[in-house]
Amino acid sequence: MIRFSESTLGDLVIEEVYPHFCFQHSCWRIILILLAFISFIITCFFNRLAASGSNGIFTQRAGSISHNNLTEFTPADWTFSIWSIIYCWQAAWLIYAITRIPRKSYINYLYIVPNTLHFTVFVFYIINMILNIGWLFMWDRGYFGWSSIVIFLMFITIIIPMIITHILLQPNRLIYFNSKRKLDIWLVRILVHNGLAVYGTWLYLATLLNLTI
Repeated sequence: MIRFSESTLGDLVIEEVYPHFCFQHSCWRIILILLAFISFIITCFFNRLAASGSNGIFTQRAGSISHNNLTEFTPADWTFSIWSIIYCWQAAWLIYAITRIPRKSYINYLYIVPNTLHFTVFVFYIINMILNIGWLFMWDRGYFGWSSIVIFLMFITIIIPMIITHILLQPNRLIYFNSKRKLDIWLVRILVHNGLAVYGTWLYLATLLNLTI
């Protein structure tokens, strides 16, 4: 006996009701989404190395550099634990983005239409992850001027995709409703919008901190 899950039945109904739409995958978009996730994993790995101290790649703990260059603006050590929350939030929205690949709207696959998570979101995010790794090395080597520029660019490259996803959600709401994907509207708001907003806010504060050193 063949059993269909509720989501599978939903996709079958979509194809039944809207047979004139051609559901085709976009390989380059899928690769872009996966590259964003892979770049995030690699960035987490380098951040873990930077936090562990001298290891042949980094010369000292990233936190030790803050201790050695204290300013009136330097926050308490416990506040840096927010990075764990930020990265968990990033993982959540990236995994959600991946789940959109096999699922469908009534027009096409969710990662294509509605284009709330536009491909430029992932382009900027990959750039942000590369800058993140670069900042770790500059911070470790004591290039505080360059690290300030890089972390400011990190802020810009996370604010832009946040703005893009906000702008594109409203005009695409009807597609979500007609596709019986109302939950995705809330997932975009909670995971994507808020995940990028929290990350961007902390990057803004980190930029100000860098400028004081």
